[in-house]
Amino acid sequence: MIVNLKEALSIIHGNQPFDVEFVTADKRRQTGGEFKTLTGCRINKKERMTSGPGSKARNHYRHATRTIIPAQGHPVDIHIFLITKINGKEVSLY
Repeated sequence: MIVNLKEALSIIHGNQPFDVEFVTADKRRQTGGEFKTLTGCRINKKERMTSGPGSKARNHYRHATRTIIPAQGHPVDIHIFLITKINGKEVSLY
């Protein structure tokens, strides 16, 4: 089954844990291209802007990223256009 990106984002922003597969990419370091799978994820809703020198807003919507927290591990930033599967369903950009 195939879901579009809008449906995938509604799953991510929902209250249920989800599994996600995505491709890594880092333009600054010119690394990535690996498929990663994370299970039991939830979106990080507690992210706040901090004040002080060197701090800045995350701007997730501007950069098309989300911070997710897998069941085991540390928070991970993912680019929404690099999501390939969510809950075992392929994600289509259309």
